[in-house]
Amino acid sequence: MLTPTEQRIVNALRKSKVATMQDLRDRFQLSHMTVFRALKKYGYFHSYNHNAGYYILHDLPQFDDWGLWAYRNARFSRYGSLPDTLTALVENAPPGERPGNWRNACRPPSPTCSPVWSTWAVFKVRPSTAGRSSI
Repeated sequence: MLTPTEQRIVNALRKSKVATMQDLRDRFQLSHMTVFRALKKYGYFHSYNHNAGYYILHDLPQFDDWGLWAYRNARFSRYGSLPDTLTALVENAPPGERPGNWRNACRPPSPTCSPVWSTWAVFKVRPSTAGRSSI
């Protein structure tokens, strides 16, 4: 059960859909840990771009078949971080799937994702009956 303060944080995030930690802290004049505990208690996702700086309640995003969802420039994944998302996409790929398809699906709009994309070559899918990848 949420405390009244935690419920106010959840209600505010539900209304705005997506917010940064700084937005929530400033709005309620609370510490980072107080806001974080409320989000953790209710359940949340953080963006895989913008240095995980955007938050959304766990029951708001409508993920597509790839497990991805976007709100303006913030990108979210049901798998969490960008490396975890790429790993899940590779592991769940049908045989012969090409990494370029995932790059287009994830389309990171921010330079904060570039270090992960620069290591993209390590993800190669072997056409096989199992559809597994070599990393």
